[in-house]
Amino acid sequence: KITLNNKFTNSYLYLGVCYAKIDNYKKAEIYFKKVITINPNFIQAYGNLIGALNKQRRYIEAEMIAKKALKLDN
Repeated sequence: KITLNNKFTNSYLYLGVCYAKIDNYKKAEIYFKKVITINPNFIQAYGNLIGALNKQRRYIEAEMIAKKALKLDN
């Protein structure tokens, strides 16, 4: 667990990516959401979260996150 500084968004992002690589999408989702909580404008975290939700067949949630991300990207 990273406890020294919650501002290390890249570390959380990479932890999420690592969990996704081993097909632990629920754990990956937790870390991607943590990144978004720390930095709501981190667009890459949204993309990864959408992928993790899709892998869990949570398509409606993924669509909602995608719409939120599109608003940020404009």
